[in-house]
Amino acid sequence: MPRLFTRFFIAVLTVIPVTLLTISAATAKDYKVEAIIVQNLQESVAHESYQYPEIDELNSEALAWQLEPSMLIEEYKKLEESEDYRVIEYFSWGQESLPVSEAAVINLIEVELNGWIKVYARQLLFVNLELDFNGYRMSEKRRIKLDEKHYFDHPKFAVIMQVSRLEQPELENEEGALEGTASESPVIPELVPEEPERDYIQPGESIEGVQEIPEDSPL
Repeated sequence: MPRLFTRFFIAVLTVIPVTLLTISAATAKDYKVEAIIVQNLQESVAHESYQYPEIDELNSEALAWQLEPSMLIEEYKKLEESEDYRVIEYFSWGQESLPVSEAAVINLIEVELNGWIKVYARQLLFVNLELDFNGYRMSEKRRIKLDEKHYFDHPKFAVIMQVSRLEQPELENEEGALEGTASESPVIPELVPEEPERDYIQPGESIEGVQEIPEDSPL
């Protein structure tokens, strides 16, 4: 598991009121969202940070749940090996396809990084970012396409994102919802097949209404 993945979700637990997604509630319109946030260690034109107003935390009642990252693994590995960048966060989540007023919000609360990310759908797919990294601010609203990598650049830090339809195996293997306590896996009762109806007699069985045949019968 990529580093900081679990810590990120612990950080947002107290901020986002969400509901546990059950397998039966998932639909074909659910999204998997993946994001890498990195610091640019190279010299840049942005030398001084600015004391921006604090970013207001956003809340949503929409479903959001933690997933194992899978779409940006190669990018993550390259960034981890690079001397020019430092990975701040790498995380993934699932969410419902909802309009901007109802969509789930991922709030980030870190010492050096705070803000939020919102992915929502109208007729097209959009992402809104409002992030502050050590006094450097990124504010973006962009139309995005499914299954494509999208880059949000700033001289001091950057975000790489990808959104795709959520595959059924990931719905069944979700690691839990973003709630105040860790969620337990749903208990699925073992299905015991009912004995099929039969119109024959088992050996040694006597069924009411069926006449027994004598042993000395020629039949």
